[in-house]
Amino acid sequence: MPLFACALCRQTRSPFKAFCGDCTALFAVVKENLGKVGLTQLIDALLQTGIAKEKVKVFLEADQPGRGSVLDQITATLTNDLATGIGVKECDMSALDVQRIRKNPVFGSSTKPIDS
Repeated sequence: MPLFACALCRQTRSPFKAFCGDCTALFAVVKENLGKVGLTQLIDALLQTGIAKEKVKVFLEADQPGRGSVLDQITATLTNDLATGIGVKECDMSALDVQRIRKNPVFGSSTKPIDS
């Protein structure tokens, strides 16, 4: 492993940054598009950067300690936006909530009514 490894993909990075150039570019695409497009379009935008598909996959699956994976963070944001759009109040799903549901779908069941 390199002396200065990217916090996400573990490839070499600058000693002055937490992420390598590829992961920084992918984060910029996520930041620019999140909330404006759906998940499929967001992934398409990530692939259009020219960064290798495997690297994009590693980026999305990378687990940031205490924050969940990048994909879980994106899913939580999209879920919160959707819930707000359909009238669910006080929806505050975190990436760790998404991770818990992904690992054990039983945690995803809810009996909370949707306000009309």
